[in-house]
Amino acid sequence: MVQATSTTLLRDIASSAEHARWSEFVARYRPMMEAFLAERFPSVSAEDVIQETLVALAKAIPNYHYDPESTGHFRSYLTGILAHKAVDICRRNSRHAALKDEWRKRCEETLETAPAREDVRKTILEIAMRQLMLDDSIRERTKLIFHKVAVEGCPPEEVAVAYGISRNAVDQIKDRMVKKLRAMVDGMEMGCGE
Repeated sequence: MVQATSTTLLRDIASSAEHARWSEFVARYRPMMEAFLAERFPSVSAEDVIQETLVALAKAIPNYHYDPESTGHFRSYLTGILAHKAVDICRRNSRHAALKDEWRKRCEETLETAPAREDVRKTILEIAMRQLMLDDSIRERTKLIFHKVAVEGCPPEEVAVAYGISRNAVDQIKDRMVKKLRAMVDGMEMGCGE
């Protein structure tokens, strides 16, 4: 059972995402969050949900006003964020599972109907690109910059100006995304028996 909410603890963590009392907060509320997730969302990784919840809380807590009489208890506020993040992860996992199923199906079809290696690679690349662009761990801005340069073929200098970053930053984004995409393609090719 979680102890009574400490207004000074909430005030301290609201003052900075780097405040030393965050570890106290986590020690106090983690068991309650784990129990909540085990009961309501047993199929998701509690660690992932808790991490995403803490990131969201760090952003929201400076605007949170603790007043149990009018806004309810802090535990309700926290479990609301926790449930929202768990649902997000469930949706994300479903999207990725659907993409993997589509990849397996298309891979099998491609191998059966057109065993040419190039056809298989094209199919895998297309699905890997879709999966990469759905990856919620990658910032939307990064995806847009990568798409402009790598897919649309826009000159890196123009993209740099459009997004207010250096040409070098554009090149770094492209290199990182290509590396992720290549790793995904390699993994899928291994799964296709290539």
